[in-house]
Amino acid sequence: MDVNWWEITIVFLLSAVKLMLGIISALARKFSYWEILLVCSSGGIAGTFFFFYLGREFFALWDKWFPRKNINIKRARRIINIMQKYGKAGIILLTPVVLSIPLGNFIAARFYKGDKSFITGMIASVVGWTALIAAFSLLQNAA
Repeated sequence: MDVNWWEITIVFLLSAVKLMLGIISALARKFSYWEILLVCSSGGIAGTFFFFYLGREFFALWDKWFPRKNINIKRARRIINIMQKYGKAGIILLTPVVLSIPLGNFIAARFYKGDKSFITGMIASVVGWTALIAAFSLLQNAA
């Protein structure tokens, strides 16, 4: 790797928050395919762990401090419809590229906090999207 640690850190942190920004930043800095895969995937995975567990703690404190007295039926129905339409697999697939890693993991922390397979799915999704987007981008640049 002939890039400096500052560039690696920037790409890593961008990937932890929004995977697409990290990949675009790595491409702009002329990272190789393997560098993109390693740095962006690592950042996305670190962000997944950080925001999922931060979200779990946040919602545990939130529920303790603000117990639910009345449920907003319209809001609850909207959330249930989204969860039924997309489910866990939809959140896992959409989080790295459409949603942001913090948002997707906060949603998961709220609705899937006890589900250990979510983290595994998110890791696979982050690595898969990184590999796919980096390969496609580098092939486009080579042509």
